[in-house]
Amino acid sequence: MTTGNRKVICIPSKPCRTLSEAVKYYICAHIPQGKVLTEKAFEEFVAARLGVEHVMFSVNLWDKMTNVEDILQYDRTYRLVSNAGRVSNVHVEKLAQEGFTLVSATKYMSKIVDYKNYLWNLERENKIDKDLIERVNANGFACLKELADICE
Repeated sequence: MTTGNRKVICIPSKPCRTLSEAVKYYICAHIPQGKVLTEKAFEEFVAARLGVEHVMFSVNLWDKMTNVEDILQYDRTYRLVSNAGRVSNVHVEKLAQEGFTLVSATKYMSKIVDYKNYLWNLERENKIDKDLIERVNANGFACLKELADICE
């Protein structure tokens, strides 16, 4: 990534695998309405399925993206929360529509009240395995069309 005349390099703190954002969108689409998932649990799940220590998701791998509107209709990433139950204020309206009560945490963040009561157990999702993650990573956002039934 370049900012001005300087090149910014991301160096992960431990060995990791970089995946397409499509993988994040695909898996988050499975989070049921009224449930949330912590970013840590999400990343640990994907890393364990791939047999790696750590995963990162890169927007640089959006090369297979065709139409932003097509992608956004499958966007359920707002159901990912920090380990403290915080979310960006950008997502407050969508989460409130799903019945969550949110309180202001900082200027840019809100917190879901009693978020631990709404945590979804991703480990029970047997359909999401290494082969599926690799296929979505390789094919990118084209795979999101498979989610039409889930995201209605």
